Amino acid sequence: MAKKIKQIHDLVGLLTTKGRTGYHSANDIDIAVYAASKELFNLYYKSFQANNDIADSLRPFIVGPASISLTNGAYTIPDEFIHEIGQITAGTSDVKVDRIDHQALAGRRNNALVPPTVDYPICVFYATTIQFYPTTITGVKWTYLKKPIQPVYATTISNGREVYDDASSVDIEWNEIDITKITERTLSFLGINLEDMKLVEFSELKQKTNP
Repeated sequence: MAKKIKQIHDLVGLLTTKGRTGYHSANDIDIAVYAASKELFNLYYKSFQANNDIADSLRPFIVGPASISLTNGAYTIPDEFIHEIGQITAGTSDVKVDRIDHQALAGRRNNALVPPTVDYPICVFYATTIQFYPTTITGVKWTYLKKPIQPVYATTISNGREVYDDASSVDIEWNEIDITKITERTLSFLGINLEDMKLVEFSELKQKTNP
């Protein structure tokens, strides 16, 4: 049920008129909603750890804790991945995995006193993969933030008219409390300034009340 993307389309349609702002297709609005969604996500992400309200808004984008299988100690990072949250753990006993930087990797792997073991595993992040050591580790658990998905406002033809198709639509993932913020940003990406619209509406109202 893609109710929220329809709600945004309805709001954009309500706040704009064809004569004043030009026609925006469903695809145009979808692209603007997606851009607004990513902009709001990035804004919240910067303060994710510091603000509980923002954490609540980003909750729909938290994936996990997910169990993942490794091949030779490696895991391909999903395209949707933004950043890991909390601690990565390994094995059935959820042993803590230390994330280390690339410069420290060789020294840690060759360290005679504290080499990586199943009880003291390590990992290093690359552009598209995470490599775990020792490579005999077969599975880990992690939680991460993912990117917002691209919404789609789908339509179908009924009795010669284009109507909203809920079943084929793809909804945004934001909570209901953020619909207004997404709508405002969507209008901005479409080149519509709410303050300018308010001034025009006020001017029109004055003309009607003071002929």
